Amino acid sequence: MLTGSLADNLYDIMFLCENERRDGAMRLLRTPYEKYLYAHYISAHPETAEDFLHFDAIQSRALMNALEQHYGYKMSDLGKAGLDQMVKEAKASLPSNKCTECGGSLPWRWTKVTPEQMAKDAGLEYIHVLALRIPRHVDQRSEMMSISIPKWCRSAFRTEADQFYSCSSEQ
Repeated sequence: MLTGSLADNLYDIMFLCENERRDGAMRLLRTPYEKYLYAHYISAHPETAEDFLHFDAIQSRALMNALEQHYGYKMSDLGKAGLDQMVKEAKASLPSNKCTECGGSLPWRWTKVTPEQMAKDAGLEYIHVLALRIPRHVDQRSEMMSISIPKWCRSAFRTEADQFYSCSSEQ
């Protein structure tokens, strides 16, 4: 799951760089970096592997719901039943995603450790901004154009740790 297509991701990045498509390469850099970062973290902390799988089930459910809603794609009954069971187990296992202050929904997460902390533990803090934060910005540039400036300014200077744990109503 995490490392299976890492070589393909890196080949695509090299191909784009060789063909003067650096913005496209930058957008793709985040995926292999996150795959490596999470795989490294899980290998150092094997007790988190099940939480990662539970998190993946929740994310897969959200993706399948979006595919069904927007494109009419339907899972088989057997597949849906299996995914429902995995999501049920995940919600019972992972910490609540409700904000204790406002009651709003927070993003589901599989660890309390931020990607910045994982990068430091992996000895990758020197590349973290280049490999995760800049590609995230490049990916979200078009979304940012549709956000009102005052709202964007409020969150522009928060640390990644703040954004990772912040209530969705503040963002």
